[in-house]
Amino acid sequence: MSNLTKEAGEWDRIGGLIIGLNPAIKPPCIFDELARGAVSIGIGYNRDIGGKNNASASYAATLTKATLEVNGETLVEKGRLKKELTAT
Repeated sequence: MSNLTKEAGEWDRIGGLIIGLNPAIKPPCIFDELARGAVSIGIGYNRDIGGKNNASASYAATLTKATLEVNGETLVEKGRLKKELTAT
């Protein structure tokens, strides 16, 4: 965490959330975040993807066996989609 505290701007704000939808991608690989059921979360700079966070850096990590709940609804459970999601 000490490296993160050296960053400037809004580095500690959520910068992105990705739910992977591609069944053809099998982790581990360079495109883990796109694999069906993977959940990726990023913090920091996100203006390059249309966000408002201005920071000196961004960091992201992908979880392949995560559970993701939004507004009381489970979308991903242990790396498996609970319902059919479509990309927008």
